[in-house]
Amino acid sequence: MNGIDLLAGTHFLIHVHEERPVVEPFLNYHFAISYVTVLELLGKFSLRLT
Repeated sequence: MNGIDLLAGTHFLIHVHEERPVVEPFLNYHFAISYVTVLELLGKFSLRLT
């Protein structure tokens, strides 16, 4: 095992960003984020990689 419990998707991370209570039970897990999800979030929130 690699210690990752979940592979977080874009919608899940948007809910985390918006502080929606529906995701709170999952915040205690270790989750991974795919490169595609990172690109989607960068486009959604107009963020920059640093």
